[in-house]
Amino acid sequence: FRRVLFRSNPFMSAYAFKCAMQRNAASSGNGVARIFRDNRGFARELYPLDPDATWPVITHDDEGRPMVLYKTRLASREYTFRADNALHIMSGSSNGIWGDDPVTVCAEALGLGLALQRHSATYFKNNASPKLVITADPGVRGFKDAEEVEEFRKNWQKVHGGAENQNKPAILQP
Repeated sequence: FRRVLFRSNPFMSAYAFKCAMQRNAASSGNGVARIFRDNRGFARELYPLDPDATWPVITHDDEGRPMVLYKTRLASREYTFRADNALHIMSGSSNGIWGDDPVTVCAEALGLGLALQRHSATYFKNNASPKLVITADPGVRGFKDAEEVEEFRKNWQKVHGGAENQNKPAILQP
């Protein structure tokens, strides 16, 4: 294991490897490396994998216990390896197995914030709750049709809706 602390593989220094892993974790939510071991089971080489071409698979071992495998695609071939042969650095995760993409998380948070802002603006523009309910029987004393109901509602909102018209008295004529 000491060897990989200074040179993770024949092509990368330990520093370059750590930078690649951290960049992948920060940009995609996951930095994954394949661990190759010697005959005694010690880590011999570490190779960073493309997080967009690598994913976890939850399966069961021969005794029915759940286990995690990783699959990765390299040069049009798919490789599978056990989690104990992977080094996985993840950013925030919603399931504890695979990191969430920070860009997607931020986009969803911004979308939620904008939706909340629109909802709040509409909610408070309409004084947060109806203070009055008007009922009328159809016919002579009530509204003649749906258009008349809508016209009355629009006029009522224009005169009594919004923060600037709050607490103004309503005048209803018989």
